[in-house]
Amino acid sequence: MNRDMSKEKNNVFQTLIAISISLCILILMVKFALAFKSFYYFEVDRLNIESMSNMTKNEIIKNYDYTIDYLLGKKGTEFELPSLPSSLFGKVHFEEVLKIFSTLNIVLTVGIAISIIGIVFLYKKRNFNFIKKVSNILTFFPIIFGAIFSLNFERSFIIFHKIFFRNDYWIFDPQKDPIINILPQEFFFDIAIFILIINFVIAFLLRIIYHKKLKYLK
Repeated sequence: MNRDMSKEKNNVFQTLIAISISLCILILMVKFALAFKSFYYFEVDRLNIESMSNMTKNEIIKNYDYTIDYLLGKKGTEFELPSLPSSLFGKVHFEEVLKIFSTLNIVLTVGIAISIIGIVFLYKKRNFNFIKKVSNILTFFPIIFGAIFSLNFERSFIIFHKIFFRNDYWIFDPQKDPIINILPQEFFFDIAIFILIINFVIAFLLRIIYHKKLKYLK
C-alpha cells in the first residue's frame, strides 16, 4: 500500500511539473509570437492592411513596432503612438494589456524556477515520464483551441476579452483609435494559429525526446 501511495504522489508531482513546464512554454510562445515582428510584416501584405487603413506600409510598421515594444515593456507605461491619435479609453486598454504581460512575466519567472527544480529532481531519479505529460498537454492544447478558433474565432475573441478585461475599452472606435485599422481580426486569428502550430511542433519534438530517453533506460 505504501508503494502505491508513493507511486501516486510521484505521479501527482510529475503532473504538476508537467503543467508548470507547459505553462512556461505557452507563455514563451506568446512572447515569441509578439516579438516576431516579421510575421506581422508578412500579414500587412497578405491582408492588404495598407488599403484597409489608408496608411503607407512604413507608417503601419512604425506604429505596430511601437505597440509591440510598448507591450514588451520597452516604452515605459504611457501609451503614445508615433503618428496616430489615441483616445483615453484606448490608452487605458493598452495599459491594461501591458499589466497582463507584466503578470505573465512574473508567472513565467516562478514557473521556470519550479520547472528547473522539478526537472533536476526527476532526472536524478531517471524518471522521464513528465516529458510525455508535457507533450500530451501541448498536443491537447492546439487541438482543442484550434477547433474552437476555427469554428467561431470572433466569438472566442469576444469571450477572451470579457474574461481578461472588466470593461469594454477594447471595443475601439476607428475614428478615435485608428490603431485598430492596422490590427484586423484576421491577424489575431493567424497569430493564434501560428502559436498553436509552434506548440504542436514542440509537443512532437518532446515526444521524440521521451522515446529516446526510454531507449536509454533500456
